[in-house]
Amino acid sequence: ILLMGPMYHILERTERLRALAECARLLKPGGLLLTAAITPYATMLWAATVFGERNRLLEEPAFREMIAREIRTGEHRPPVNTAYRGIGPSHFHLPEELTGELEQAGFRDHDVRGVVGCAWLVPHLDEAWQNPVTREALLSLVRLTEREKNLLGLSTHLLAVSRVGTH
Repeated sequence: ILLMGPMYHILERTERLRALAECARLLKPGGLLLTAAITPYATMLWAATVFGERNRLLEEPAFREMIAREIRTGEHRPPVNTAYRGIGPSHFHLPEELTGELEQAGFRDHDVRGVVGCAWLVPHLDEAWQNPVTREALLSLVRLTEREKNLLGLSTHLLAVSRVGTH
C-alpha cells in the first residue's frame, strides 16, 4: 500500500493510527506499506533557502512562531496574519514518531529514509541537475546520507517502508 499524504493531512494521532490499522488489515502478513511524512523542519528549511529571493517570511513574527510550534510539537497551523501560502493545517513527523505510530498499528522492519536528502539545498539545483557529472555527485551525497538518523531532518519528506506483522 502506498500511503502518500494521509500521515500529514490527518491531524489527530488517533485518526492516523486508525488509517494505519486499516492498512494493516488490508495487507497480507509480510505485506509492505510505504508511508510518506513531512519533517518538522520542512517549512523552516524551505523558508531559509528562498529567503530574500522569493519572500521575506522569516521576518514575520507569526511565521517564526509557526515554525517554532512545528519544531516543538509537529503541529503545522498557518497563521492568518502572514504572507505564507503553503500547505494548510498538517502534522509533521520526526522519524521516531513515525516509526512509533507504525509499530503501534502492527508494522515492523522499518526502513526510514530522507526522500530529497541534502541535494535540494544546492543553489540553482535545476541548472546543476542538467549536468550528468553534477547530478551523479549530488545523488552520491543523497545515497550517502539518506539513512543517517542525524541528517534525516535535512530532507523535507521521509519515506518509511514497513512490513505488516502476522495477524
